[in-house]
Amino acid sequence: MYFRLMRNRSLDTMWRKQTKGLQLKKLSLEQKRQIQDYYKHCIGKKVSTRWHRLFYTLTGEFNYRYLPFDVFIEMYHRLSPWNYQKIIDDKNMYRQFLSEFNIPDRFVECSRGVYCLPQEGNNQVSFDDVVLYCQNLGDCIIKPSRDSSAGIGVRLLSLKDGYDVKTGEDIRTILKSYKQNFLVEERMMEMDSLRALNLSSCNTIRVHTFRNRKEERVEFVSAHVRIGRSGSVVDNGSAGGIRSKVNQDGKLSEFACATKPQYTICDKTDSGVVIKDHIIDGFERIVETAVSAHQRIPWFDLIGWDMLIDNKGRVVIIEFNPNPDMKMQQLIYKDSVLGDKQDVILKQAFNK
Repeated sequence: MYFRLMRNRSLDTMWRKQTKGLQLKKLSLEQKRQIQDYYKHCIGKKVSTRWHRLFYTLTGEFNYRYLPFDVFIEMYHRLSPWNYQKIIDDKNMYRQFLSEFNIPDRFVECSRGVYCLPQEGNNQVSFDDVVLYCQNLGDCIIKPSRDSSAGIGVRLLSLKDGYDVKTGEDIRTILKSYKQNFLVEERMMEMDSLRALNLSSCNTIRVHTFRNRKEERVEFVSAHVRIGRSGSVVDNGSAGGIRSKVNQDGKLSEFACATKPQYTICDKTDSGVVIKDHIIDGFERIVETAVSAHQRIPWFDLIGWDMLIDNKGRVVIIEFNPNPDMKMQQLIYKDSVLGDKQDVILKQAFNK
């Protein structure tokens, strides 16, 4: 009951934020009937139609398959239980879980205040050892290893003689500000077809995969490219980045969109790349890697992978998300992010 109360309060806050200043379109009785018939079939109960009104208003297109936010939250808690997320969703464990795959080179890992220098071995080291090791790392990324989302805490450093060249902060102060759970890793350089989308950020592909327990296999669900804005280090939508659906042949859809500060359609990136003419080279390799990696993570049935192909041609897993945010991302697809797998996914989650 407490969880439901807090969830409903959170959803009400989100509703007010997303609808502020909007003149919401009304749904017809027939449209409401389509929505309820569909969700009655998939999850066995009626749903709130207010989120359908939101997406109908923003996109101009009605779709009974839009996923209501409360259904989304319940779905991913069923498919990726929180008690597993508390332990497994730790970026410092990737070297163990994903040892067969490429991840960014790690320079420092800190878990519950225990420091490790992966390039030097797996033994615990002191904070002073870490400070000394980081003196002249050059360009690198520091970010939280747990409880991170939306690019919060992700920071590009350029370390020389113990200081960040850009800000003048000393490395000891920077490391202490991240407290007990963080990592320092190499700054990735993407292949040309990704890097061209925006030069300042690391542009990645978000790939969604699903463990179909009935068929006993992992399946590709959907994908979109995440593109930073000019001057931004991160590509997250919450930081103003734009996104575009990636079709299975690697071609982008005809448009990209930003969701913050408001829903905006873009036909070009800030670097002038035309969205509808762009192809992500090697996209099939990215999908194959995501599906294969998900098979090594049995605790979660729905995962969002942040991936790229680097300038050496390697498919690299930046991170995985056992609770990928798919709520506002439906604007990119003008449909559910779950695509043609939605019926199967919902029925598995809700025991239908």
